[in-house]
Amino acid sequence: MNSTRKLPLVASALAGLLLIAGCGTSTPATESQPVNTSTPSSAAPTAECLQVGADVAPAIASGANDLPITPTGRIAAVKAPGRADAYLVAMEFDAAGGDPEVGVWMTAAIEGSPPPIAAVDGFAQQFTVWPGTINGEELSIVEPGAEDAIACLE
Repeated sequence: MNSTRKLPLVASALAGLLLIAGCGTSTPATESQPVNTSTPSSAAPTAECLQVGADVAPAIASGANDLPITPTGRIAAVKAPGRADAYLVAMEFDAAGGDPEVGVWMTAAIEGSPPPIAAVDGFAQQFTVWPGTINGEELSIVEPGAEDAIACLE
């Protein structure tokens, strides 16, 4: 399926995530905030690390843009602070034979095939077509809990 065919699916999926996530209390991103800083953080997470179901990584990867992404098997999640029924999922993936990258996505479930998916950080937004906004609010690596999700991969 090409990117133009995915747009209606992505739009309806985002609408569902908006209803589920609601208007959170996260810090809005601004142009001066960093996208992704680099590799996973070595800091210990401050939130509870959660296991992610086997269907979640392929669901995230199904939103790859022009280049396919291949999950490496390293995936973890945390409950998104300040957002009802939302999780931040950190996943390591390979893209076009390059070095593994880590991206962060938001979803309403971490078991089964997840409902709407949103791209939170720069790598998730760069390599997938999942929307990077919720209720007009730009998502970024500074989303509360995003760094915790990445730290859960350690």
